Amino acid sequence: MVVDYLKSPPDREQLVALIDAIGGGARALLRDKERIYGELGLGDPSLGDDALIDAILAHPVLMNRPIVTTPKGTRLCRPADMVLELL
Repeated sequence: MVVDYLKSPPDREQLVALIDAIGGGARALLRDKERIYGELGLGDPSLGDDALIDAILAHPVLMNRPIVTTPKGTRLCRPADMVLELL
């Protein structure tokens, strides 16, 4: 199944579950090259997961993708060849 996170963004519960499955906290999912990232000051290391999750929920473009889930695990597959380990 393919989920287009820009058209159907996850709710808080789903996003937290993805973050937990991937590991590394909410910051690991942020697209730091997006304009809104800088505008919101998301590079501030004092911001915790709750603040970063709020930002992703308000601005789904901030979420790195693709995130792939298979029976072998969940991973942010960037670069794309990382998906091979999950197939």
